[in-house]
Amino acid sequence: TMSKSYLSVRIFDVNGRMVKTLYNQDIDVGFHRFKWDGRDFDGRLLPTGVYFLNVQSGSNFNTQKMILIK
Repeated sequence: TMSKSYLSVRIFDVNGRMVKTLYNQDIDVGFHRFKWDGRDFDGRLLPTGVYFLNVQSGSNFNTQKMILIK
């Protein structure tokens, strides 16, 4: 059986406001891929600009800067 771990994948704008949650629950340990379509929680296309991808896996945190270009 595969083991599970908590995984949270969230996107924030430059003001620190969370604009989208791509994943937020337990998941099988291993490699996973997520795709963001540039939309917020309400389905609105967000403006071009800098956003931050925050990934929490178990007790590990990682934040990466990304640029949304339309």
